[in-house]
Amino acid sequence: MTGLIRPITLVNVILAIITNALGQEPVPSPSATITQVTRVSQDEPVMSPDGKTILFQSDIDGPFNLFMMDPEGRHVVRLTRHQTSDDGGIWSPDGKQVAFSSTDRATGISEIFVISAVGSGEHQITHDRAFNIHPAWSPDGRSIMYTSTKESKDPRYGHADVWQTYVVSANGKDQHKLAVEGPVNTYGSWSPDGTKILIRRKPSNDSKISQVYAMNSDGTGLTNLTNDSSYNRYPSWSPSGRQIVFTSDRAGHSQILIMNADGSDTKVWVDGPGTLTAPRFTPDGKTILYSRDFENELKIFSVPVPESQAPAAK
Repeated sequence: MTGLIRPITLVNVILAIITNALGQEPVPSPSATITQVTRVSQDEPVMSPDGKTILFQSDIDGPFNLFMMDPEGRHVVRLTRHQTSDDGGIWSPDGKQVAFSSTDRATGISEIFVISAVGSGEHQITHDRAFNIHPAWSPDGRSIMYTSTKESKDPRYGHADVWQTYVVSANGKDQHKLAVEGPVNTYGSWSPDGTKILIRRKPSNDSKISQVYAMNSDGTGLTNLTNDSSYNRYPSWSPSGRQIVFTSDRAGHSQILIMNADGSDTKVWVDGPGTLTAPRFTPDGKTILYSRDFENELKIFSVPVPESQAPAAK
């Protein structure tokens, strides 16, 4: 596998300001301007630590690969060029590396890789022969947390029934599992100070209920933050560690919500249509980037988070 960075042109990658008047576009709550960053198939946007580059995945010309662009959706460059499917790209804290998962669609096996931000030095971190996804760097850059199906009888995608969260050192050594009971513990996310971890938990792989939990980084103090009967997922911290953004279907459709780090003062921030996924704060905490799957089209959007309207810290 190689990952040479190459400039490319994506057709109609433009900046479009979306307002409620357009009807079919997602509606923010409270009222705010939503910006559509792209108009081609793109997903899972993550802003670089310096706020200058958005990392994302796209299948514009084949299997999903990783790309980068500026915050206005321009100057797109390609980071990976694989026949496997690459996703879940995430910046290292210093912005010099990107961790991602790469899936062999023929076998349903995925492993975690790291590549430099300029497309060189790609190397494999995990060798589990399972479906490994959702990499997340620790704030000190020394470890990578990820989800794996390695405990399933059949670890292939579409067959696995056990999903657990693991931590491995950035050099691929010293792996251990988070001490959390239950068959499905996914979407691990470290707090900015490294003392807390968010995860999404389900009572079974087929359950239509999932909750956002927080715990200490050593696995103690597990606390249910959402505690309802809906499908909550994609939890992620704000840069201050005082708020958490996540998605939920508690209204009967997909929404993006923000709550305090203790689970209080939950607010709806973006309200459908389509399926809203992978929301993340930008490093300055002023914007949330997210994806929307509507009528089989994946697009990247951003919405501001004015400090005066964000949930109050407790």
